[in-house]
Amino acid sequence: MFAISFVRGFRTSRLRFLILCCFAAQGSLFATAVAQTASYTVEVVAQRLDNGIDRQVYDVKSNLNASNYTIANALSNVPSVSVDPDGTVRLRDEQNVTILVDGKPLALLQGENRGVALNAIPADFIESIEVINHPGAEFGSEGRGGPILNLVSRRNRKPDGFVAGTANLGSAGRYNGGISGSYKDGHASIDSSLNYRHDIRNSTSTTMRERIAATTLAVSPSTQESVSRDLSGTLDFNSSFRYDAGEADRFGGSLRYQHGDRRSTSLARYRDYAPGGTLTNEQWRESRGKDDSTSYNAGVFHDHKFDAEDEDLKLDFRFSSSTNPGASRSQSIYAANPATRPQEMSRQWRAASTHIADFSADYTTKLGKRLLATGIKMVDTRQDYDSVNAGIDPATGVERINPVLTNAFSVDERVLAAYKTWEYRFDERWSVKTGLRAEHTQLDIHQITSGIEAANAYTNTMPSALASYKLDRDTALRVAWSHRVQRPNPNDLNPYVVFQSPVDRISGNPRLKPSQSDSYELGYATTWAGVKADLRLFARNEDDVITQRQMVIKDENGQDVLLTTPLNFGENRSQGIEFVFNGRPTPALTVNISGNLRRVAQTQFAVVGQPGMISDTSLSGRTHLNYQLTPEDQLQFIVFAQGKQLWAQGYRELNWNSDLTWQRKISPLLTMMVNINDPFNSNRNESRTDSEFLRQTSVTRIDGRIFYIGFRYELGLPRSSRM
Repeated sequence: MFAISFVRGFRTSRLRFLILCCFAAQGSLFATAVAQTASYTVEVVAQRLDNGIDRQVYDVKSNLNASNYTIANALSNVPSVSVDPDGTVRLRDEQNVTILVDGKPLALLQGENRGVALNAIPADFIESIEVINHPGAEFGSEGRGGPILNLVSRRNRKPDGFVAGTANLGSAGRYNGGISGSYKDGHASIDSSLNYRHDIRNSTSTTMRERIAATTLAVSPSTQESVSRDLSGTLDFNSSFRYDAGEADRFGGSLRYQHGDRRSTSLARYRDYAPGGTLTNEQWRESRGKDDSTSYNAGVFHDHKFDAEDEDLKLDFRFSSSTNPGASRSQSIYAANPATRPQEMSRQWRAASTHIADFSADYTTKLGKRLLATGIKMVDTRQDYDSVNAGIDPATGVERINPVLTNAFSVDERVLAAYKTWEYRFDERWSVKTGLRAEHTQLDIHQITSGIEAANAYTNTMPSALASYKLDRDTALRVAWSHRVQRPNPNDLNPYVVFQSPVDRISGNPRLKPSQSDSYELGYATTWAGVKADLRLFARNEDDVITQRQMVIKDENGQDVLLTTPLNFGENRSQGIEFVFNGRPTPALTVNISGNLRRVAQTQFAVVGQPGMISDTSLSGRTHLNYQLTPEDQLQFIVFAQGKQLWAQGYRELNWNSDLTWQRKISPLLTMMVNINDPFNSNRNESRTDSEFLRQTSVTRIDGRIFYIGFRYELGLPRSSRM
């Protein structure tokens, strides 16, 4: 406990991070001393598998509590990846990350439902995670257009098949469980899983805000304190099948269905003060909400291998859909100025949906030492948003639509792309891959409420180049460059104001244009004295950055509220080094240390005068320790920290978390897992805004220490069980 208090006492990001590393290192030394007499085999968490020239592949099956983890947890275990509680994913601290499943976009992971899905889909569904920092020409810019995290589905095909069941019980009424299995007979095979997760998320937040008058520079303070509780239940079904029609043709398909419901309650207190410190307004607001989400994905594919070596054709078609209706009811009571602000009641309806149709055809062939790949892709993405806000008369219950906060909006985006890549292997040491992709985008915007129609069309080209050189059997060099385009999210284009809270509004910007980025990397991978090391120098330059700006405006009642809206603003320049070390100090102990040291310079809205460049250095990382106590018992400890994060009007402070798991093999078929998430109760996010007319500090704490105990039972199907 003294060590924990000592860590919390440090205020600077770097010192706190170093203390965390020392704490993890001390645990490593202690485990090493204990392990001198042990001789068991363990696997590395997020162990790196054989990499391609353009990606790093990490195995997530070996995570001890994968049966209890969600995809968000699994992603957090990959080097340089972090996931915020709201589902925001960062790779090397970059936020515009595209998430694919088996190389394809899913509506389930687009739009407003992305965070919910990442925190609901079980990690047991994933075989591995591919990290593609420099996407080649075969990858499009749909989604967020930045680096890619590709989730590779697990294929549990065993002779004659198997079935496995999991059940996990957590603190405060949390629980989850599921059943999965596979069956293979001759040329046909099928994998299926069914899971249900009941989760609870509690949070507290405090915001201190200072509004600065443009003419007098007088400062008007305000505070916001809130507590909330979310209850959610998610049912997830996934199935895939495959049929090998001889040696040349393979047919298959997949089907996924997910349904979730969420119930939320919150209580918030808002207080406004005059420049002299006099309380001018105090409001208590209680809200209750209900949100549902339904998503499905269906796809078919055909792979054909020609007679020539390495010549094949792949056809793939997928359709995915996600709908998210919701409603909330709120009541506000004013403790100050009761004569001018009586009790208020309101109701809000929301509906959002995403539909994606995706077709691709890919052809590869070998021409001497060159591997040629070419293909086309067509993607149609439609996103719809509808929001209705109504005030309720407390005396009569009559509802009146608020036209300022009511709007319907839709965006239809169609992308036609073609690409070609050349991969040339000079010899066993040298390998080069270059590519070029061309995309034509047609964007149709429908502001239904105001009857405004708009359209836009543009064409982008995206070149890429990668090369690798093996110095010896254990050492390799790699260089990479890619140019990418980040399109605005459809919701960022909606100009109408959307109600967030009594003091917060958001709106889009239909004038947004895509941002352009260039990424560079020099990598060095080697094995020395039994330690696998991977070092990567990287740099990224981004122009016309899509960023969020906050400003104080007057609402429909003449009150000050904070409006957040996106715009293209300035540039980002970042450089850094990423490091990954895997080692086994003893036969029973495996250590994985990874992180990145990153220097960022970006344009910022200046407090006074013209915008200027600011810069900062941050260190992020994680340590995994796996220790085999006995042949039946294994311990896993993970600690990870996310460094300081800059944006155009401020920054987010360092935050850190940890995870402790004990796994016991009760029998060859039955395994028990005990997990403590955030054992030190450190999950805390603090952000600051500092601009010409606004200063703000927000602190949010989510959940805290969570306990889980779970069991996994796996049973192979005997040959006699065949139908």
